[in-house]
Amino acid sequence: MKKRGKRGFTLIELLTVILIIAIAAGIVVPAYDRFYAKRQFNEKVGEVESLFNEAHRQAIALDETVTVQWDPAHNAFLLLVPLQPPPTDTPVALQQDVTSQPMPQSQLVELGDDVRVLSFTPIQPSVTSGSLGGMTQVNFYGDGTCDGAQISLVSAQGYETDLLLQPATSQIESPNVSSETQGP
Repeated sequence: MKKRGKRGFTLIELLTVILIIAIAAGIVVPAYDRFYAKRQFNEKVGEVESLFNEAHRQAIALDETVTVQWDPAHNAFLLLVPLQPPPTDTPVALQQDVTSQPMPQSQLVELGDDVRVLSFTPIQPSVTSGSLGGMTQVNFYGDGTCDGAQISLVSAQGYETDLLLQPATSQIESPNVSSETQGP
């Protein structure tokens, strides 16, 4: 009877497996980085869309003009909701407790260092909309309309999207969500 020695992996086999793992990691890691950057960009675009939708909702609920401002100095969008004055012509017995009613809050969406606004242009600027002290703004009205705007966002990684805020309906559309721009 022949005794066979313990059989293991040869050096060539081990190097081949290590090489395959290295090639797979070289493909997967950059793809994951691009996926993560695109996801982060889409999250910021979603936050901006949510802010505009909230402005529309607040304007209708309060039947007041609500403003969204773009502040380039802070790279942020700001939702400004007017404070409601307490009713003064209602008898004391019928007045509601003002402290129990939720106060509308202003909201801030900071884009951070990776996302910037290429353009923010009101479509139908009213007397109070447009550029104000370096800040561009769009008004939302209690009847469900707004000034409308075209907004272009771009990420540091080259992802870009255009948002269109419809004046008649205050609905925001993103026809080309996070398309990657082509470099030279």
